[in-house]
Amino acid sequence: MESESNQATNKFHVLLEALKLLSRRESEVLQKVAEGKTNREIAEEFCLSVRTIENTRARICKKLDLKGRGSLKKWTDTYYKEQID
Repeated sequence: MESESNQATNKFHVLLEALKLLSRRESEVLQKVAEGKTNREIAEEFCLSVRTIENTRARICKKLDLKGRGSLKKWTDTYYKEQID
């Protein structure tokens, strides 16, 4: 069985590899998703349209090979949130 520190290290490496695939804006949106922000809240914060944020989230999901509604939030809860808490 994997120790907690090994699991945390593995999750950190997954996060680092994922961030290498993303643009700066995609990384910023990913952080906001991890913080629990809605598309509208993210759009307002970046002065962008909700549709732009939706498209950005779709690109993130494609790059991370995530499918299905809620998969990005679940991914951030697993790999991202622990790193920012």
